[in-house]
Amino acid sequence: MSWEISKRNYAVLRDDGALDVYCDTPAALAERMAALAGAGPGVRVLEPSAGRGAIARVLQGLGAEVHCVELGSDMAGALAAEGFSVECADFRDVRPDPVYRAVVMNPPFGEGRDAEHVRHAARFLAAGGLLVSTLSRATAEDEGFRGMLEGMDPVLAVFHEEGLPAETFTVMGTGVPAHLIGIRRG
Repeated sequence: MSWEISKRNYAVLRDDGALDVYCDTPAALAERMAALAGAGPGVRVLEPSAGRGAIARVLQGLGAEVHCVELGSDMAGALAAEGFSVECADFRDVRPDPVYRAVVMNPPFGEGRDAEHVRHAARFLAAGGLLVSTLSRATAEDEGFRGMLEGMDPVLAVFHEEGLPAETFTVMGTGVPAHLIGIRRG
């Protein structure tokens, strides 16, 4: 079940009663993320927590083979109606299958959910695959997050990291401080 918060943000009420608030990815950021991930013709890409498809549309426009996972049934239905391969599920419950050359994502922030999504998403990467994700500043600066990445199997290495400008998400109606991270599976 989902409902509108604003024209650019939305929330999904989970089965456990918690509320996940999402923010669409600005087009310029989605384009940068797709480029960092090496998305292009024939590249198999996963977009977890796809929302309304801001990243998926950019990936598809580059010729990538995009698979989306989205918890909100109305948004998953809209993505399917646009022709996307989509699974309506809580991404954290989807069984990993390491077949993707890239994962590009803007996971829900707060309460460590972005770290949890990144950890789970890395398990979907084929050898040599790239994961590009936004993160909350708190997660990006957390030593526990770094330790989690270093201790994962498959072996992961950060290849790109930057703090995003404060205004990155203001066009979407929020001023959340965010980072961009790129991770390569060994």
